[in-house]
Amino acid sequence: MILLRNPGKVLIATPSNAAADAAATSLQTFVKLLPKLAGKISIVRMYSVRTELSMLANRTKELPFSTLHQKVRTHDNWERLLRTLPDGEHPDTGRYDLSTESRYLVDAVVQGVEKEILQKCDVIVATLATATDQRLEFLYGKFSTILVDETGQVLEYDLIKLLKFRPKRLVFVGDHQQLRPMV
Repeated sequence: MILLRNPGKVLIATPSNAAADAAATSLQTFVKLLPKLAGKISIVRMYSVRTELSMLANRTKELPFSTLHQKVRTHDNWERLLRTLPDGEHPDTGRYDLSTESRYLVDAVVQGVEKEILQKCDVIVATLATATDQRLEFLYGKFSTILVDETGQVLEYDLIKLLKFRPKRLVFVGDHQQLRPMV
């Protein structure tokens, strides 16, 4: 409902990947069901770099939502990048299997494409740790709403880190039956 009443960029942050996946799946389903929103709302599930690399290596799980990693890999600049790399070098084989020059080129292209995708999307879903990493620094002051799900499981310190985005609205969702934060 936030998307209907308050247009602008939304960040949904959760304490775990399971909760973020559930939120992204639910939101994707909700958007598809509403004709008013279908095709108009862009949702990106953002994972930590380590998790993305692990998912890429395993390729076990088909996800019902778009991840930042998937969007980067289907971007036009990604195809251009692959054509410029020397024979036998491919970013998906592992970043450190590339020559130094290729590694810098891949990093620069990926950062540029990620920034473009994150600027254009309407909703970013991530864990609290990923939501506060450097890839989102350029969005300080750009979120109209930050929604924190399962707030009962979150330490105050993690919530305070979200304030650097200076959102217009900060929404806490949770209930008194939730588990306590784990340190």
